[in-house]
Amino acid sequence: MKYFIIILLLFITAFSTALQAEPVTAPLAMPQQTPAVPAVQQDTAKGPELFDIKGPIEITDNSKTIILTAAAIGLLILLAALLILWRKRAEKQRAVLAHETALQQLLQAQQLIDGHRVDAFITLIDQTLRSYIEQRFAISARRQTTREFITEITENTGSIPEPLARQNKNLQTWLEHCDLVKFARADLTTETMAEMLANLRSFIESTRMELKK
Repeated sequence: MKYFIIILLLFITAFSTALQAEPVTAPLAMPQQTPAVPAVQQDTAKGPELFDIKGPIEITDNSKTIILTAAAIGLLILLAALLILWRKRAEKQRAVLAHETALQQLLQAQQLIDGHRVDAFITLIDQTLRSYIEQRFAISARRQTTREFITEITENTGSIPEPLARQNKNLQTWLEHCDLVKFARADLTTETMAEMLANLRSFIESTRMELKK
């Protein structure tokens, strides 16, 4: 990214120089001065009246306007390209850090299992799983219901990333467990909670993205 910033600064410097520079124009050739001729009264019947030669017509130089316009367009194109590259890099960086954030959040899950705090455990699992999928695969998982999300990853297999499509059955099981606890007040055994935690960690590790340097 620092190379793009350097290029941008150089471009802005060149643009400022173009603004201050005065275009060099070739001087107009002055016509040879015609000696003054005393006016002679002529008979209109003998011929048309003669007038003095007009001076040179000044031609407007538009080269400076053209240069500034081209420089402005080039600057806009450069800024747009830098913005696109920055967004792509930011999205990839978020995808790389997604697994680190998710695994960090799961560190407190074991304490919830030991204390058999089912509601808090399921809330943590559900939020961590949906946030990871959203950041890693750019799918709006947190705004979808379980049915909407499962329908998307099972029916739209052509647009779903392959690592996520492979896990559709496991994802359905985990999210259904979360819904049963959140909405049906179901209970989970300690073994089931431990299995869910282990499977979720395995899913995150197997789908993590590494940033290529």
